Amino acid sequence: MLQRILGFTIGVERLDASARAWCEAFGWELRGEATVPETVAASWRAPAVAGHRAALLGASTQEPAYVRLVETHDAPPPAVAGPLPRPTLGWSAVEIGAADPYALAGELEAGHPAFRVVVPPRPIPYDPDIHAMQVLGPDRELLYLTRLPTDRTLLDLVAARCRVDRPFIAVLGVRDLQASLAFYRDVLGTPVITGSGTVVQVINDAFGLGPAWRTPLGIVKLPREFLVEVDELPPQAAPRVAPEGGLLPGIAMVSFELDSAGDAGFHHGPDGEGLELLAPVDDPVAALLWRDA
Repeated sequence: MLQRILGFTIGVERLDASARAWCEAFGWELRGEATVPETVAASWRAPAVAGHRAALLGASTQEPAYVRLVETHDAPPPAVAGPLPRPTLGWSAVEIGAADPYALAGELEAGHPAFRVVVPPRPIPYDPDIHAMQVLGPDRELLYLTRLPTDRTLLDLVAARCRVDRPFIAVLGVRDLQASLAFYRDVLGTPVITGSGTVVQVINDAFGLGPAWRTPLGIVKLPREFLVEVDELPPQAAPRVAPEGGLLPGIAMVSFELDSAGDAGFHHGPDGEGLELLAPVDDPVAALLWRDA
């Protein structure tokens, strides 16, 4: 069973520039650096990144989940609809807690050109107490910056405790919602919730759908504080293709802590999403930087 999200791995063209942009824009801190061991690159089915530099970044709360940047030297995907890359099957976004998305949007637009606001802050359609915006990061990774209500609990999630807190939701684009939920429930033993359709503006804009198009949505609910949002993408969504021997572009994988060591290792989900499943760990930073490898 999946217990918590420990990290998101994103391939970046230039590690120093991307890490600096994240830290300066969000007030995050560098937790450590390493090079990717050959054994790890082989387990990821990405032998070409062996020896490449990696950096682990985190919020000032110093709690998982982290963002792990791996330098690939590959340029980010091109835009297809205004500034947006078209969502492909697999991990499509990192959702991060923000105390005030409205103020943060202004700060990014005024002083942090590596981040581009593509959907301005607004109440989300199904709960006006939740406010979110969508932002493209330095390597065109899609980020949701979200303010949760502080006067009530929503699915055991925790509202931001600082200006930009840790990631707490992994957003997954899939071909068949029910098949994907069945995988996380039956294979990985984690509870799921089948939701109703909701308007996801970045999906509608990227695929040229009408503004009222409703994306079928489900949830993989981890025990506390984390979840996976599962979005069924329209039929024209394409699989994500990695360069030969390299990482999947964009969000390459999500690292989860398991409740036991039984299924630890690297796996692919039904739509090619990378799943790094880690046995229970006392020090997530050490585990994500291979200090015990």
